[in-house]
Amino acid sequence: MNAEVLMKQFLVLLGIGVGLAGVGVVAGVVVVENPGSKVQAPAILDVPIPYLDYVSPDNANGGFEAAGRDSPVGWTVTGGPDLRWRQDGDSSHSGSQSMLLDVGGVKPDGVTRLVSLPFAAGPGDVVKFSAWVFGDGAGTAKPPDVYAEALAGNQWAPMAPRPFFMRAPMGVWFPLASSVVVPRGVTQVRLVASADGSIAAGGTVWRLDDSYCNVVSLRAYVQSHRGSARLPDVLLLGADTLRQSPLGCYGSTTVYTPNLDLLAHEGVLFGHAVASSSWTRPSFASIFTSLYPSQHTAELHSSVLPDTVTTLVELLRAKGYFTAAFTKTRFDGFVGPGSGFGQGFDLYFHADDEAVVSEAFDTFLQANADALSSLGGGGLFIFRHYYEPHATYKNRWPDIIINKGLLGTRDLEGATLFSSLYPQKPGVANAEDVEYARRIYESQANEVDTLVGETLARLRSCGLYDRLNIILCSDHGESFNERPGTWNHANPYNTCTEVPLILRLPGLVKPGIRVDDVVVSNLDIMPTILEMAGIEPPARIEGKSLLRPEEIPGDRLVASEDRKSGSISIRSRRYKLVAVPASLPRVTGREDPYEYWKSIQPGVIERPLTVDLLDGPRDWVLLGRQSPTRFELYDLEADPLEKREVAKEKPGELRALLIELLAHCARTRIFSLEQLKREQQFNLTEEEVARVEAAAKGVSAAPEHVPSAVELMPDTVESLKNLGYFN
Repeated sequence: MNAEVLMKQFLVLLGIGVGLAGVGVVAGVVVVENPGSKVQAPAILDVPIPYLDYVSPDNANGGFEAAGRDSPVGWTVTGGPDLRWRQDGDSSHSGSQSMLLDVGGVKPDGVTRLVSLPFAAGPGDVVKFSAWVFGDGAGTAKPPDVYAEALAGNQWAPMAPRPFFMRAPMGVWFPLASSVVVPRGVTQVRLVASADGSIAAGGTVWRLDDSYCNVVSLRAYVQSHRGSARLPDVLLLGADTLRQSPLGCYGSTTVYTPNLDLLAHEGVLFGHAVASSSWTRPSFASIFTSLYPSQHTAELHSSVLPDTVTTLVELLRAKGYFTAAFTKTRFDGFVGPGSGFGQGFDLYFHADDEAVVSEAFDTFLQANADALSSLGGGGLFIFRHYYEPHATYKNRWPDIIINKGLLGTRDLEGATLFSSLYPQKPGVANAEDVEYARRIYESQANEVDTLVGETLARLRSCGLYDRLNIILCSDHGESFNERPGTWNHANPYNTCTEVPLILRLPGLVKPGIRVDDVVVSNLDIMPTILEMAGIEPPARIEGKSLLRPEEIPGDRLVASEDRKSGSISIRSRRYKLVAVPASLPRVTGREDPYEYWKSIQPGVIERPLTVDLLDGPRDWVLLGRQSPTRFELYDLEADPLEKREVAKEKPGELRALLIELLAHCARTRIFSLEQLKREQQFNLTEEEVARVEAAAKGVSAAPEHVPSAVELMPDTVESLKNLGYFN
């Protein structure tokens, strides 16, 4: 499948002025249809990714525009006559020059290196770097290595991690990007692009352009802010796929979570916190924007968080904060910088290995310990992201947690969960396997607790813990058939949408409180942090500050959206309304969208889940006389696992929440008030129409963010396959 076909598979609406994490160019213009509009846009825009657009790079001539006699100005080239970087003006990522590596189909020996001039960097500094690469050939060769080298004493040595792809995209410009923490003893760093004979497989020709890096220095920040006002330090801990049930502070008696329990003891715990979406990308995007997914538009696997949104981190940085993230993600992953999540961060360290992230965070804090201890002005905002306890479910104690079921005592990869466990086919898996999956998932919750403990211990050693404001949250939970037929995440039920939320805010919130009588949302995290930092929140956000839990309205309603999987829900403290399917894939030909949607549900799956099927356009389908949407009502006090639907028994509660759901949809532009009035399928009374109109009032004045996308790298697609997202 060629690059143009791949790109068209991931096409979504793009808008002028939207910073797109693009990876290539497809000639021509395509027409994308959206209900009520028709937009023309390039399939992939060749514009810099904001995180990689170094306006004042520390290495000069990264675009290779200034030519030298044997090497571009500011760079040195080494290598033999058959394998050597050279300047070329025939094609480039930007400007008029690139570096070319053409070996004419011959597989030469030796190594060629392109090395920048050195520049100053010290212990604890972070070097963030990138280079755009273009491969023209069979696609079997690995791309050149791009990495940073550090000078310690008289010896240059590579620093880890290095960006790499097992299968590089062919025929498009794509970024190799990473960040590295400078260890002790280092005084200078430089950027290197290196290749050996293996790059010649299949006669591939490689180009390199826009090879830039910056040094981000916390130490320099501390020195420059000595005379500034001291700001409250904030640590945001985000655990992926962590539900409430395995945590001791939420009532577990079988899982040991002492560090999270301590946070709850020192802070306030919310018993009914709702995730704004039921899977990672839209939920974390909502945490950072306090907007619902339908508003910020980062709703699909390949979606990008648009740079038109105002993020929590951008506001903190404008206030004077040093903003840092250490995340377990691929570059274009669900919280990757190439997906728009680097907005506002001074540094955004990312790696696809939790051990690498933990080591980098440890190195960063140790090397900056003296600077952190002397921090007299300004403030820190740190986002620490943990991928646990997301599948693959790893059995860390196989001698203790033993499976008596058919799948055996082993790790459970995403593909195994989808193909063997969730369908519950006789002779393949049984109830013992379900219990085993739950137990090893819970063991990973213990691992999250251990990682949190390590993070807090490092911050204690720097003297920051006592006054540190800590928020522990999750993007969504996980379902193990507690409600029969409901598995995995990306579903609208409580095992997935009700998540942990703990605020440890010394001097601001009375410690040791558990709030169970109201419902809150992870949308509330942003306004809470902003109020704590003395920052006026944007006018149109959805969340509310939680600094005064006693002031949270008892009749508050919150929603959760999932356009990708086709659900939306709204709930009060007691009752919950679920609309499913709320959206359907836009299929071609004679296939019925509803039948197609049913065939790709977890636990049902009757066809291969390919990436293009999951990331194709989706339409909200709540309106229309032929709408397949069904509305389910649950009494959460009597039935917290939502096993028994009570719509017929409680028509008044059903109708009240239905009107609120319609009002939510009108306010967030899921559909317009005019569309609702035109369809009239709900036979709304004048009073009900007025309620929806009141909710939708002023929506036209709210910012409308245009959906944008990044084409997922081949390695990212392969990773998502291994995690069970598609086949």
